[in-house]
Amino acid sequence: MKIEFKNKLKINNRDVNCSLDLRNGCLTHLRGPNGSGKSSFIQFLKLHQSEFFNNINIRFVDQFPLQPLNDINYYDCKKSLGSFRQEELDFYSHLEVEFSSFLNEPINSLSGGQKQIAKILLGLYLSGDIFVFDEPLQYLDDETVTTFLDLLKELKKLNKAILIIEHRKELIQDIVDYEAQLIIEDEILIRG
Repeated sequence: MKIEFKNKLKINNRDVNCSLDLRNGCLTHLRGPNGSGKSSFIQFLKLHQSEFFNNINIRFVDQFPLQPLNDINYYDCKKSLGSFRQEELDFYSHLEVEFSSFLNEPINSLSGGQKQIAKILLGLYLSGDIFVFDEPLQYLDDETVTTFLDLLKELKKLNKAILIIEHRKELIQDIVDYEAQLIIEDEILIRG
């Protein structure tokens, strides 16, 4: 899946031109310095997904924490999202059992790492053809990072395309297939 556009987005008052190729069964790492517009780019894609992803189901797992205003728990969220589910991933139920100790608790009472896990699990529950993860390893302990890396490998085996923003590249470098970078020159370019 190739994403291309010219002068549709401005980041830091500069036009963004994009050429990004997301391939099935591959993980593309979008890198660049903090503040360079990576998350803004992801939000732009999310807002314009019907334009760039014709009839392709894309699952965004944002950087923003889950912040429900009431005492809803993970299972309540999952129940309300059930009609949007695309498919059941083989490894999903195993992960849900692995983290079940806190999934009945209100999301607004969970730690940062637990909220991150709940958000990732909801993305996996809904599934998709393309997964976009924006800083998924933030707040996760070492053991949970290993679990997340294993699930990325499983998504690749299922021929899913993955785009990830992660500043701790050393943690994902062994499973990255392609690098894409936001480069600030006269204009911002995304190259992949």
